[in-house]
Amino acid sequence: MNYSSPAYGGSAAVSSGSSKITTTIIIVVTVVTVVCLGILGIALGVGLGVGLRQSSRVITVLAAPTVSCSPTTATCGCPSTQPTFSARLIGGQTAAANSWPWMVYLTIGTSRTCSGFIITQRHVLTASSCVKPNANNITVNYGTSTYQPSVVGVNVTSANFTVDSYDSVAILTLAVNLTYTTTIQPCCLTTDITEPFIQEHGVITGWGQTVASTNVTVAPSLQQAVVRVQDPAACAISPSNFQFCGSFGSIQTCPADVGAPLMTNFDNVWTCAGIVTGSATSCNSPITFTRTAAYSSFIKNITGLVF
Repeated sequence: MNYSSPAYGGSAAVSSGSSKITTTIIIVVTVVTVVCLGILGIALGVGLGVGLRQSSRVITVLAAPTVSCSPTTATCGCPSTQPTFSARLIGGQTAAANSWPWMVYLTIGTSRTCSGFIITQRHVLTASSCVKPNANNITVNYGTSTYQPSVVGVNVTSANFTVDSYDSVAILTLAVNLTYTTTIQPCCLTTDITEPFIQEHGVITGWGQTVASTNVTVAPSLQQAVVRVQDPAACAISPSNFQFCGSFGSIQTCPADVGAPLMTNFDNVWTCAGIVTGSATSCNSPITFTRTAAYSSFIKNITGLVF
């Protein structure tokens, strides 16, 4: 960039030598000033540019809850294989094998798959919308992190579900008692109606599809993602004890994720504080959850579970 020569005025008479020295000083000062201004301008420009780009970036990391329980002493919510999380978890990831040993998938009739989770040796919790149409034609597949459609699971002898205006909870009673192992364990529950709270981080695990395809409706391996509990308005629901809202970035839940838990760290164990609700035909974000604590009396009456 070119700058015009600065104009300096004065009435004092100077000699030829002094004039040359003065001119040289003026030129040097001018050049130094221009250079400094240029450097400052570049620095400010770069700084503002980087700052604006940083402020407009989408956050791609959401910390998962940390649980440090001991599998030898905890009676629920404490896997022998600890879950692992990517440092840059964006849209979910495949869960480490056997790190969520209470997870099951439900085969409902011949056309639908849902998620669920073990709460006792005889009972599985899921969403009521998964069982209402086919309460007498459900099998439960457990003890695996891989979807195996050719494997026949254990039959369900009864399905009890709440009748209300929400897609709430269903309790499946199995035909046989499960034997707890490192790959088969129950998730913890809580009666605390404030759990989870807004802005708390939780983990979703489920069998929902990972690609946008009408031909692939179930993930080949169990998936996990971290979300943040949001204000109910984000899900267009009213504040209540029965439901809550969660989301983060591009994470969605799909039909085979319905019935899956949202897990938080409560009393230093993994606690299934919510259940994914949703459509049997489409994916959802943000995600509406049923709050399990709101149905603790119903769960206790059916299962006899003390929590």
